[in-house]
Parts: sequence; C-alpha cells; structure tokens
Amino acid sequence: MNVEVDENGFIDRRINRMKKRKKRKPIAEDDKNCYWRVQYERYKNELLHTGLFENVLSSLIIAMHDKLPESVSSADVVCYGLGAFSECKDALCQLVLLELLCENAMFSGKKWIFDPIFSDMEKNILVSKGWTLIAENERGIRIASVPTLFYMPHCERELYNNVLYANRHGTISNLVFFGNSFKVMSDSVVEENENLTTFKYLLNASQLAEELPLSNTSSFGEAFYSTCIQYFVSGENFCCQGENDLPPYYLSVNQNQIVQCWNRMFI
Repeated sequence: MNVEVDENGFIDRRINRMKKRKKRKPIAEDDKNCYWRVQYERYKNELLHTGLFENVLSSLIIAMHDKLPESVSSADVVCYGLGAFSECKDALCQLVLLELLCENAMFSGKKWIFDPIFSDMEKNILVSKGWTLIAENERGIRIASVPTLFYMPHCERELYNNVLYANRHGTISNLVFFGNSFKVMSDSVVEENENLTTFKYLLNASQLAEELPLSNTSSFGEAFYSTCIQYFVSGENFCCQGENDLPPYYLSVNQNQIVQCWNRMFI
C-alpha cells in the first residue's frame, strides 16, 4: 500500500485520510433527467392504454366544434400551475397528457406555460418541447384572442375567476378549460361565505358553461380527480352586472401567488 510521508520521514496521516475519503457525489442532473424520461414514457404508455387520452381528446373535439373555422386552423394552449413535474407524480401525469394532446393538429398553435416553482431543468425541458415560458406571473389575466385551451387541473378558483374576468368581453367563447368544475368551485364559494361579487365571473360561468365529465381517471390517483372539460357555446350573456375594469381582488390570498395547484405527490 502506498503512503505519503512528510519531510521528516513520518507518515502524513492527514494526506492519506484525504486520499481515502470518498467525495460525496450529488445527484447528477443527467441522472435526474434520465429518471424523469423513464417515468415520462411509463405514464405515456399508461395513458394510451387506459382509454383516458381517447376520452379527453373526444371531449375536446366536441368542445372545439365550431371554434376552429378555416381561418383558424388550430387552437393555442395555455398551461398554468402544473407543478414540479420532475418530482411530483401527479404533475408528470398531467404533463404527459398535455403533450399527447399537443401532438394533435387541433392544438398545434402557440403553447404558453407558467409555474413559479419550475426548476431550471424543468424550464429547459419545456423549452425543448416547444413551450414558451410566460416571463412573469400574469395571475391568469390573459385575453384569448383565438380559440384557446386553458389546461389548469387542480388550480385555485381565484385563477379560474381571473381567466374568466380577462375574457368577459367578446372572447369568452374562445375558451375551453381542462380542469376543475365551475359548479363545484362555485358551490365552495357559497358554502365558505366568500365574497360573491369577487367571484361573480366564476359563478356566472357555472351557469353558462357546458361541462363534459371524464372517465377512466381512477388509475392515475389524484392527477385527474374530479376534472372535466368545460366550454362556452356563446358568450353573449356572460358580462356581469355592475362590473368595473379592475381585476378581482382576493382578501384571503396573496395576489402574487394565485398560480397554484395542489400537486404534491412526489415520485
């Protein structure tokens, strides 16, 4: 065994201990990326073989009927609050389904995505898949000037209310939602004695939107629990009485943290 000695001929224990000590290697970004890709393919296979993807796509075809005239060949997609998909099982399942939908020509328009918790690795993955990262938290206040799928499973009701507010004049019929039921969220607003005026856009949508429930979701745990497709046949009666031009203000939440979801089941 080779040992190091100092200038006086004594064994230098410090040098030899340093040689023997193994450096702890952090989890390599490449390893994490590789693991994520394996899980991605696994969930993709499950989605294709359980019938959920076909169910969602057929419902979206119904929702998009008459929204895509010849002048508009495909819809845009906006995704809010997906979550940390490299760590969270539910968020990854949702991303895989979203990617499968975007492979369809019906959703080959622009793709926008935002979640403040995305890591740099996750951002790079999304950009490589053709997503445009929304630079700042717009809190759902985005006007859909063309038919747009808002992909928002398990996002907060405040975020839905803001999207509806932003499109209250003339563009409400461009909206198609994949996410939580307006009716269920509206019932919770009433039950919890929230300010009905603040949530008037969500309450109005619960009366006017068409809702298509999803089946074959149980195999994916909480990822698609209680989700549905919702759309508006017409937006003529959507404007609310006594509204002003100011965005809704919520006393119970931080206005800068409205883009949230409850995806927290780690892989």
